[in-house]
Amino acid sequence: MVEFLNKTIESIRKCENIKVAVLFGSYARLLKGTGDTPDQYSDIDVQLLVTKPQYFKDSSWLASLFATEVISASYRSVFGGARKAVIMFDGGSIDAVILPYRLLYIAKLLHRAHAYRWSKKFQTRMENFSDLMRFDHVVIKGNADWEKFYKEAGTLGKRLKLNTPEILKMSAVVCEETHAILGRIERGELIAAQRLLHQEIVEVNIKLLHELRERSGLKTYHRGRRAEFTLRPEELALISVNASCNRLELKTAAIAMLKANATLVRELTGTAPKWASSNFFTSLKHDM
Repeated sequence: MVEFLNKTIESIRKCENIKVAVLFGSYARLLKGTGDTPDQYSDIDVQLLVTKPQYFKDSSWLASLFATEVISASYRSVFGGARKAVIMFDGGSIDAVILPYRLLYIAKLLHRAHAYRWSKKFQTRMENFSDLMRFDHVVIKGNADWEKFYKEAGTLGKRLKLNTPEILKMSAVVCEETHAILGRIERGELIAAQRLLHQEIVEVNIKLLHELRERSGLKTYHRGRRAEFTLRPEELALISVNASCNRLELKTAAIAMLKANATLVRELTGTAPKWASSNFFTSLKHDM
């Protein structure tokens, strides 16, 4: 895997169309000596600033950039006009976010001019950009000015991402979905119930716990990443489900996650969600 990383960096540095490249994740920690060695499933996470974005809209650029057989490649649009490419090779995989060089060059100039003071839109975009930058990263192509920009960008993220109305709205959805899950369990639709439990309720709890740790200044990762290594046992219990397609196990897990949601909402807003005093929730508490 290290050999594949070195070949990837070498190919990127030779490509004239790529002006700046930044490595993230486990391979960035490897280069910095700040984390565990990547395993066979670790992607090479990289951001590429390119002069001709249209050149990267399909797989034709891969043959010229990487002298390795491509197993699969997929593309999708992401935030801020960027494109995300996930490419699998025989020797590893690359998760690349491709951005127009000009767009980030302008952002760098606006950052230097402290545009946050007069542009709320720019402030919001840079705060979102900062969520990625504040984790371990290494500039593998680009001058010292770019290294400074990426380093400073990592300090811009505000701690408060969700406000109280947003949190309460998310919690209301959890209550509604719990009711739907219990109905599916009662009717014997256990796979559908299991899907809702993970997709809706656990997902919301993961987002709220991430917000809580952000506000507390604790290390935290999106989408439950590295939870087993960063969370305390009592925090893990707020987002962990261990239930097979069994009526009792699914019902127990759904009620536990609803109770966990109430705990998270109380910690974040200082008050319990409205549904926590309802007859619906009170009746469920007796089943816990």
